[in-house]
Amino acid sequence: MRTNQQTSCKYGSNCHDYTDHHRDKYSHPESDKKEKTQNIQHTPCKYGSGCRDR
Repeated sequence: MRTNQQTSCKYGSNCHDYTDHHRDKYSHPESDKKEKTQNIQHTPCKYGSGCRDR
């Protein structure tokens, strides 16, 4: 659970550590993350449902 006592992550919106432990310990600018994930364009895998990269 997140608290207001979190230390700001030194990487801020450029952070790539998505582990629960890291996210619980450090705060990140949430609005930047939401905007980035909404703008991502996904290319369908050519193997479809048989894709091994899940």
